[in-house]
Parts: sequence; structure tokens; C-alpha cells
Amino acid sequence: MGPSSGVGIINFYGQNFRADYPLAELGCKIGTNSTGKAYFVSPRQIKCVVEDIPMVGEYDDPLPASVSLNSYSYTEPTDATYYRPYGISSISPTSGPVGGGLTTVIVDGQGFVQEEGVTPRCKFGSPANFAIVEAEILSYTRLACRTPESLPLTPTASLPRDVPFSIAISSDEFNPWTSTYHRFRFYE
Repeated sequence: MGPSSGVGIINFYGQNFRADYPLAELGCKIGTNSTGKAYFVSPRQIKCVVEDIPMVGEYDDPLPASVSLNSYSYTEPTDATYYRPYGISSISPTSGPVGGGLTTVIVDGQGFVQEEGVTPRCKFGSPANFAIVEAEILSYTRLACRTPESLPLTPTASLPRDVPFSIAISSDEFNPWTSTYHRFRFYE
């Protein structure tokens, strides 16, 4: 499970992976049309990044995931090589006062499934200046979070201020944050 858009990391584990021969061009594929760049980690692991993956409905099967050492001949998916993407369609409201956790943000999208041992999260802000709060999954298509108690602001920042908004449902080691197309406006 991971973001449908962004730079989520998908790890493939197996054996005999290599990238030390002429014409080696590692690749990966999620579903039938979403291809990505693969990186050799070890003979037992390949790390993959697919930046845009279609979301699937609640009752649809997850997408088959496969890897290739030549970006042409892909592995056959197995029961252990399926991927369920999550993503944001919209957020509401799109603005609220800064501080105090006063605003509940409802996130509409798809793929909101609780992963064992992982707390869903919302991130408000840029990669260098952000606040993360816990989220609650309400259904496969909705989750909710409150705005942060405080938002780190740069010394030159003023309000109102639009900040990128993203969510994560899978482990931090997989770079789980959705792309930051959505924005939230903080005001006094």
C-alpha cells in the first residue's frame, strides 16, 4: 500500500536480482500502464518508484505489481505482489485559523485502509517547514484530521498562508506521503 501519486517507495523482495550487465535497465510496473524506475539494492531487493498510479475502488482487486531487470520482461504477479494505492480527491474545508487544532479537515479520496502498526497522518506545510497530526480513517473514501496546534512559520512568513497538504497511511520508510497538489490556507 502507498500513495497513488508522489514518490512512494515500493520494495520488491526475491532472489537473483542484478544490475551489473550490459543493457541492464531495471524497471517496475503497477497495474497495466503505470511504470516506474527501479533501483538495485541487493541480490534480494529492488526499490521502485512509480509517480502516478490509478486508484482502485473499495471492492476492486489491488493492482498487480511486477519488476524487470531489462524494463521489458516483467515478473508474473503472485499473491504477495499486489499494491493498493491511496490518494486525495479533495479536502474540506480548505482553510482555517492557525493554532489550537480548531478545524477538522475531511479528506475525500480512495484507498484509505488501516495498515497494522501504522497511524494515518496528515501533513501541513513544505518539506522544510511542516507539522504532522494524526488522522482517523472514517471509510475507504474518507479520513479526518484536525489542524495542528501550531504551524512552524519562517521569520518572514505572514498570514494568511497557503501550505501544501498531504497524507500518509503506510510506514515512513516507504516515503508514504501523497503529492502536495492540495493546499490548506491558515489565517489568524
